[in-house]
Amino acid sequence: MTPDEALDVLATAAAYDRRTVGRMDALAWAKALDDVTLRDAIDAVHLHYRDTREFVMPSDVRALVRVVRRARVDAVLGSAAPIPAPPRELDDDPTAGARWQRACVAAIADGHADTVPAAEKRADQVLGVVRQPVVLSARPTAAIAAQVAGALRAPGTRDRDVAPEEATA
Repeated sequence: MTPDEALDVLATAAAYDRRTVGRMDALAWAKALDDVTLRDAIDAVHLHYRDTREFVMPSDVRALVRVVRRARVDAVLGSAAPIPAPPRELDDDPTAGARWQRACVAAIADGHADTVPAAEKRADQVLGVVRQPVVLSARPTAAIAAQVAGALRAPGTRDRDVAPEEATA
């Protein structure tokens, strides 16, 4: 977080608690929240003041950021829903598949995606995945049905086991 972003977070807090904010406050908060995004920090401040009137401090923001991020993921995936499976283009590289899943969850937690398809698209962008179109077979339905029927024949039967009078019909 930059000092200017920290100033925005402090301004949000000041709207609730009427604190005075100076440049040194912004520098200190920026240092304490160096790995927190502006969006997460502001959402955490709002969450803090929903339940208390105590002055919010950087440690409060850090703790509530975890709550905010988890709530975003739960809202999209549900608390018991599985993480989306990686695309088939990553089937040969399990490590890349795991990175893709982490990127998918991060997109939701960061607030960049509010649906699973949006999170998948964001993960594709982050990892540079280019999805190949699914090619559907153009074979006629009758050919597919014949193949399925052949697979379902009783063991030991063959096409030549058909009675001669049935074969000429």
